[in-house]
Amino acid sequence: MPTLEFATINLNSGVKPDDPKLLSVLQTCISEISKADGVSNMHFIKNNPQGTQEQILGLVGVWASVEAHSAYLASGKMLPLLMDLKDFITMRDVMHLKIEELSPSESKLISSDLACAIITVKASDKAKFEEYADNLLSSDVQAVAGWKVKKEESFQKAEEFGREKFGQAAKETAPDDVDTWVVFLPEDKKTVVDKVAENAGQIAQGVEIQFWVRI
Repeated sequence: MPTLEFATINLNSGVKPDDPKLLSVLQTCISEISKADGVSNMHFIKNNPQGTQEQILGLVGVWASVEAHSAYLASGKMLPLLMDLKDFITMRDVMHLKIEELSPSESKLISSDLACAIITVKASDKAKFEEYADNLLSSDVQAVAGWKVKKEESFQKAEEFGREKFGQAAKETAPDDVDTWVVFLPEDKKTVVDKVAENAGQIAQGVEIQFWVRI
């Protein structure tokens, strides 16, 4: 089953998202990652901060399977990319989402400017939330959405490896009784995202809205 990788990234002190040196490194990273078997639509994004939100970067792309991700991790090709990036960034969060095979229009959506809602729910409320989510995604608004993979060795190893090379402490494991659902919509569908946040708030433990533009 395909997996959508969605990583959020902190900029080191003094680093700006339009720094030419950073942009050059990011372009090199995408060029190298895109050579991996089973990867598609991989690209960097930067957020459009709302209110008190800080400026961060993101990485979005699709792995055809867990096996494709594992093979890339085992190849050792990630190490030099991390070494190039460590002067500019640290890891914030990494999510791998279970998704269906993307249609051409969904691939185009993921590759464009995005609005994103990250919603956490109690595991006991997951079925109730899925009913709400199905109603949302059956509307005329195109979206790509999925649940975060909570336990998968390849994904955990990749995040742990990255944090180690950036000199960061390991991230605390999320509680087993909490699930995370992420939905991506076209960036101009702010009213839809606001509706998601408002309605999900009746079920969810937490809702975070983000707006992203492609770098």
